[in-house]
Amino acid sequence: MDQQSFEHLEERVHQLENEVRLLKKRLDVREEEGGKEIRLAHELKGAETKRSGLPTEPIFKEKASNNNQSATSITKTETEPIDWEYAIGRVWLPRIFIFVLLLGVVWGFKVAVEYSILTETARVILGFVSAGIIMFIGEKQFKHDRSALGKVLLTGSVSILILTTFAMNSLYGMIPAAPAFIMNILWIGLGIYLSKRHRSEVMAILFAVMGYLIPFLLAGQEGPPFVGVIYEIFFYGVLLYFAIHTGYKLLFFIATGLLHFVLALFFIVTPDQYQQDILLVIAIGALMQHFLIFYSVFFKKLDTLLPIPILFTSFVLTTAWAKAGLLPETIFNGYLLMMVLVYCTIAFIANKTSRNEFMSVSLSIATFGLGLLWFQLFENDQAATMAALLLEGIAAVYLGEKFKLELQKISGYIIYIIGGLMVMVQPIDKLWSGETFVWIGFIASMYGLIEMNNRFHQEKKEMMIGLSIIAVLMHVVFLVELPVIKLGWETILWFTGLISLSGLYLWTKRYYQDQAIIHYFIIAVNTLVQLAFITLMVSSLTKGYTFNIEMMSISFSWAIYASVCLIAGVLYNNKALRLLGMGLLLLTLGKLILFDLQYVTIVIRAILFIGLGMIGIVLSRLYYVKKA
Repeated sequence: MDQQSFEHLEERVHQLENEVRLLKKRLDVREEEGGKEIRLAHELKGAETKRSGLPTEPIFKEKASNNNQSATSITKTETEPIDWEYAIGRVWLPRIFIFVLLLGVVWGFKVAVEYSILTETARVILGFVSAGIIMFIGEKQFKHDRSALGKVLLTGSVSILILTTFAMNSLYGMIPAAPAFIMNILWIGLGIYLSKRHRSEVMAILFAVMGYLIPFLLAGQEGPPFVGVIYEIFFYGVLLYFAIHTGYKLLFFIATGLLHFVLALFFIVTPDQYQQDILLVIAIGALMQHFLIFYSVFFKKLDTLLPIPILFTSFVLTTAWAKAGLLPETIFNGYLLMMVLVYCTIAFIANKTSRNEFMSVSLSIATFGLGLLWFQLFENDQAATMAALLLEGIAAVYLGEKFKLELQKISGYIIYIIGGLMVMVQPIDKLWSGETFVWIGFIASMYGLIEMNNRFHQEKKEMMIGLSIIAVLMHVVFLVELPVIKLGWETILWFTGLISLSGLYLWTKRYYQDQAIIHYFIIAVNTLVQLAFITLMVSSLTKGYTFNIEMMSISFSWAIYASVCLIAGVLYNNKALRLLGMGLLLLTLGKLILFDLQYVTIVIRAILFIGLGMIGIVLSRLYYVKKA
């Protein structure tokens, strides 16, 4: 029995020794985050779980309890206030003074050059030796738990290697551009390796920036910088793989954004005769980047990457480069068609696999791609472009409503609004023209939007009221845009517009009947449009007569219109119609007093006042009949 207890005791001691070694190996003092020590309390918990299967003695229970208490205390220290003295002294001082040291080294080189103390070869050798020494010292810091200082020294050493290579190529002409380019790639590769070895995303980002700048540090290059652009695209692929492999999301975003900035720099520094050629290479590179991003996001290579902002932004930037670089226009149109088909397919797959975010962004990209394609194909046919945008916009909104995709609805409304604005600013020069038919389609599409919202958002009265008001105003704008009314097709279009306005009011009034201002506003718009139609019709019919006859006819037509409204209100017991008729009658009287009296003869005045007075008296009798 004693021998068995001794064996158990020996085994437990051995396990505790392994646990201590594990903690020493895995404990990462993240001094760059403000000097906090992030302790791995979960490792202790895991180790406790593994030991739970073995027999325990009281003394080891006490040990386990002490370990748990220490883990709890370590966790509590994470919430303690930041020790600024510790943070500044161990984190920021090395960063500041490594820069000071580099400045001193640069000035020291300047002094040595001016006084001929160091030859060019000696300067290069001193640069490489200094970088090696600083790198060695930096590695030593990690062994003494001074990781912040070590990371700064390692970054500085790689920077010295790059600057020394730059001096060999650009300043001293010791080596041509190709060997210098290869050497700088090796230094960046070393830096990426060091950042992975020491698990530092900040180091990786700094080396990524240095790597992007390498082609601009080379001298002796002639012709278009095709090699530089190809290098940047390949380097981005390396950074993307590294970011995915290490889980560095910030590196992913910075590397993605910096690539477009660097490509723009290449375009700026390229001679004029090579700019179109370099734009083609840049456009192809941007397209490759877009599909690399899509691969990373779609296959979830990095957690918590939202597909909507990343893919959509990448599509916009890629399309901008493609527009500039893919010539002739047919190639750019082919690019747009490809993107539309690809993302429609992706949306279909996302719908089948219940990935709503991907379905939303894919449909949005396809929507905007199709809109741009319409612009390209019908650049010289405004009517066709407007019709295509309106149709695409309302179809995109319907898809967004059907599949409950907010981004798709927003995209559809943006496309639809663009098409609608184009319709409104395009004048109707001829009655039967493409613009007229597009306007009719625009009015019809407003009915479609109202019906769509009536189906999907019956509870959202504000949306229905807003769409109803916009539809009413678009009717007015359309009628104003029409040519001067004549007895013919213009009259038919006006009459159709009046019927459409009245039908729109009857269809949507249930949404705003309890809101008097909106209700009376829409009634007033209908009434004014009908008065305008009556006035234009009477003017057209009396065109061959005198001005007095024309004014008298218009006034009597207004009075007849008022009478019809008031009589209909009495017959159907509709107070709104009665009030409308009464208001129109008073409006006609106001027209007689303020306008007609100044221009018509005394004979016409007498006829007008006698006629309007009789109409008013007769209509007033209707109120007695109604009361009886």
